[in-house]
Amino acid sequence: MKPSVLYAQIRASLQGMERFAISVSHTHQSRPSRRRFGRIGRVSFWRKEVVEFALDRETRAHIEEQRAWIDREPSNPQPYCNLSQLYRMEGKQDEALGLLLEAVRLDAGHAGAHLALAEIYAVRGDYPAAWRHARRADHSGSPRAVELLTRYALPE
Repeated sequence: MKPSVLYAQIRASLQGMERFAISVSHTHQSRPSRRRFGRIGRVSFWRKEVVEFALDRETRAHIEEQRAWIDREPSNPQPYCNLSQLYRMEGKQDEALGLLLEAVRLDAGHAGAHLALAEIYAVRGDYPAAWRHARRADHSGSPRAVELLTRYALPE
């Protein structure tokens, strides 16, 4: 299963737990002091103490899984692309960029890697590089990056 699909399933499951926890906490609000923080305080507690902890643990497990795949198959671009997505979720943009560049070095026609590179370069403001990778992704069968850059009227 792809990390992004698994991550989405885990996130949905944990959000369900969070909604349950909030509904339980609403039934136990008898003191006015608990009300002054409102829903935001309860959500941030559950998000910080439960949801983020579980997601971090799952993300670390998936990172190790992708690293092991790279060790087994260093010439396969897919685990590099998967690992880059996990790093992007953790805010490690430079590491993700390096992994994606390695993925396109291994397979110049890897549409997913070019799409992700176009997104990263667009966010960084390097529009010529973003367009270059968007066109390569489009040529490889994934027009989403070109559509994205066109929709936001980014210069070439």
